[in-house]
Amino acid sequence: MATTTDTAQTPATRRAFEATVLPHTEAMAARALQLTKNAAEADDLVQEALIRALRFFDSYDASQPPRAWLFTIVRNTFVNRWHAMSRRRDVHTAVRAEVECVAAHTAIDVLEADETAARVREAVEALPPQFRDAIRAVDLEGASYLEAAEALGVPKGTVMSRLSRGRKRLAVLLTEAAA
Repeated sequence: MATTTDTAQTPATRRAFEATVLPHTEAMAARALQLTKNAAEADDLVQEALIRALRFFDSYDASQPPRAWLFTIVRNTFVNRWHAMSRRRDVHTAVRAEVECVAAHTAIDVLEADETAARVREAVEALPPQFRDAIRAVDLEGASYLEAAEALGVPKGTVMSRLSRGRKRLAVLLTEAAA
């Protein structure tokens, strides 16, 4: 299995690596499968471990058995990957919790807004018709004073006066409903 790294390897180092490490790739794969319990992840783990072994081959003590050194690399690579996945999982869990919290608050805000809108509708309906019609036209439907005056068949000043008095009465009704 040929691997490449950023570090320059001499042909002699590469031959020594291949002679020392490559005979143990099946054992590394078996160990990786024990750790990951997944063939695809085990293959990725072995590939990453081989890259690390090549990168650090100059630190290998040739008086020690290569299998122990390679299994240590496989184990450490697995642990590093597991910690990285745990950090990602923690971030994912935190983000999910934040989204659920925002969704819960949004649902509460919607319910509160619906309750408030219902209270405002009830208070508007409790107003005398002349005030209710002016408030509906200008405040709820967004008509200008002139448009409301034309729709209601009254002068613009009358609409403004009815709005002022209607809003004051509406504020009293809403304050009483909140208490």
